[in-house]
Amino acid sequence: MEQRPDAKGPAHPRHVTRLRVPRTHVRRASAQLALWLAGMTLLALLPARVLAQDAPAAGLDIAAVPAWSDNTSRNSLASAWGDLDGDGDLDFVVGTLEQNIRVFVNRGGTLELAQQLESTLRAADLALGDLNRDGRLDLAVANGSSFCDQAVDDCGQPGQIYLNQTATPDGIDLTPLSFSDDPTGGVWTESSAVALVDLNGDAWLDIVFAGMDGLRIYRSRGADLAAMDQLDAGGFCADSVYPSGITGFSVDQLAAADYDLDGDPDLAVNLTVPDGTGNWPRYVMLFKNMQGERDDTCFDLDAWFPVSANVNGLAWGDMDGDTAPDLAVSAYAAPIQIWTNVDMAGTFAPDCAAAVNCWTAPTADETNDIAWGDVDNDGDLDLAVPNRVYLNEGGMLQATAAWSSADGGYADSVAWGDVDGDGDLDLAAGG
Repeated sequence: MEQRPDAKGPAHPRHVTRLRVPRTHVRRASAQLALWLAGMTLLALLPARVLAQDAPAAGLDIAAVPAWSDNTSRNSLASAWGDLDGDGDLDFVVGTLEQNIRVFVNRGGTLELAQQLESTLRAADLALGDLNRDGRLDLAVANGSSFCDQAVDDCGQPGQIYLNQTATPDGIDLTPLSFSDDPTGGVWTESSAVALVDLNGDAWLDIVFAGMDGLRIYRSRGADLAAMDQLDAGGFCADSVYPSGITGFSVDQLAAADYDLDGDPDLAVNLTVPDGTGNWPRYVMLFKNMQGERDDTCFDLDAWFPVSANVNGLAWGDMDGDTAPDLAVSAYAAPIQIWTNVDMAGTFAPDCAAAVNCWTAPTADETNDIAWGDVDNDGDLDLAVPNRVYLNEGGMLQATAAWSSADGGYADSVAWGDVDGDGDLDLAAGG
């Protein structure tokens, strides 16, 4: 059953800084970029072992041997597809741990390295969107966490923006924008997630960064990105009422969608909060966009759900075909769950033991990302996690994965895109 905030909490939390325990991927030494060409193409940034598939499942045809590989990409944490050079096919951007951001141009279904973007921190998340409306996709990067004394050193930017200056399909030119993203100061800088979304309906993309200080929301003022203004108090409504005991929080994951179908995008976030006893309880919280109901854009806490595991992925998608987005939640060493939007107005059922039309993965994997996509072209959304694909039949994901890798290699990110232009979705998985 949905849990609503009680009336005992403070009107607005004071943001706090915490030490972030590195995720498992920082212990992985190498990865390679490989491309499988088949009825469904799988593009993967993999651990040192090359993934082999099980016997192809009905409806999927994934080749066992990579048709293309790049052995340079290592510790790949995030990836995104988009037509960066305007030639009609999808190019590919990969964020890595301490190996910069790698940009690949698509040449007839084959990816070639076009540019490397220097990143002083680890590129934990990426988002593509046309920020200045010049017809070209720009890049936003959440730069992960780094221990750095800001009073003494140049710690780099927790959030970075790269403008697309590409003039012809001969190459890709992403140029860093002079953009000041300074969350709190101190010894830690972090942006764990980023989203580009039009929050106030003015047809310009706004920027949302998530990190240890909560959310940082930059509202667009048109083509001059230097004129963006940062919303006060993290963009949260001043009169939001929080669960009892919450005095500050760190945001690890972020996903935007219009879950109440009122015409503006809302937010789902994963929070880690101090309880005053040295523990850090975890919550998934839903924030309703109050644009249209107030003079400015702010987000009001709409619902909150305690979770026992560290949530590593949030993704909106309409699993059951009722037009309302459902929420996929992945966590470290816990089964993936789909929380269904039961009334198409933002009421969710996270308890799959008691809910109707709720789905839980059969295994508790080391899952760090999830992505929706119609891989079998039957009109409904299927779900990809690193090393597994679950098909949707009749508005419900199947209990058994339609495809899984034979060796269960570690992976950190997944992203769907049609790399070879054959009309079926291809899958990028990074680790």
